[in-house]
Amino acid sequence: MRKIILSLLLSLLVSSASAQIYFPVPLPAHTVIGNLNGVGGPANAVTMSELAAALSNNSGSVPDGTIRSNISGAPAEPTDNSISGVLDKLLGSTQGSIIYRGAGASGWRSLSPGTAGQFLATGGASANPSWASLPLSGLNASLGADVSLSSIGGYFQGPSIAQGTAGIWFVTATAGVLDTSGAAGMNCRISDGITVVTSVRTGTAGANAMTSLSLSGVITSPSGNLRLECADTTNAAGVMKFNASGNSKDTSITAVRIQ
Repeated sequence: MRKIILSLLLSLLVSSASAQIYFPVPLPAHTVIGNLNGVGGPANAVTMSELAAALSNNSGSVPDGTIRSNISGAPAEPTDNSISGVLDKLLGSTQGSIIYRGAGASGWRSLSPGTAGQFLATGGASANPSWASLPLSGLNASLGADVSLSSIGGYFQGPSIAQGTAGIWFVTATAGVLDTSGAAGMNCRISDGITVVTSVRTGTAGANAMTSLSLSGVITSPSGNLRLECADTTNAAGVMKFNASGNSKDTSITAVRIQ
C-alpha cells in the first residue's frame, strides 16, 4: 500500500511528454491532484474517499480461502493467511479445543480439551459449555437360594438392590424359572415396589423344564429398592432358580445410574 501511495505522489510530481497536469483553481478542500482512470490522461481533483477506494481496489486479488491479516505477533503489513492460521492465532492451536460464543464482550472463545471419557455438556442459552463426566454407578444382586412361587398369580420377590431414590437408573434383570408340576405361564417384572418399570410373560414346556427370560427398563427417582418379581399364573408350584447353571447367577438384577 505504501508503494502505491508513493507511486501516486511521484506521478503528481513528474510529467511526461505525452501528458499534462491540469487542476482546477482554487483546489477544493480535502482533495489531491491525480488520475484514477486507469489510463493516461490529465489529472484532476480526487477526494480522500475516492483515493481510499482506489487504493483498496488496487491491492491485488486474495487467494481463495484466505484472510488478509497480520498474525506475526508484531506490527506489520497484512499478508494473506489461511482461516485456520487466523483461528490458531486468536483462539489457540491445541487439538481437541472447542470454539464457543461467550457472553457479551467476551466474544468467541476456546474451550480447552477435557480428559478422556468426558462429554461436552451444555449449560443452556445463558451459560458456557463445559466438559463433564458420566455419573455412572452400578449395583448388582443375585439370588442366594431358590424362591418358591407358591400362590397362583401371586408375585414373589427375587433379588433386589438398594440404590436410593435420586437419579435416573437403567435396570436389567434375568430370571430362571420352572414349574415342578407341569407346563405353566410365568410373569416377571422389575419394580420399585410401586412403579412397574418393565414386565414380560413366558411359559415353561413341562414339569421341571426351566426357561430363562430377560427384561430391562429405565426409571427416574425410584420410590424404593429396585427388585425382580415373578409369578406362576398356572400352578402353585413355580420356582425362581438361583443355581441351575452351577454359577449362582441364574436370577439376577443390575442397575446403573445414568444421570
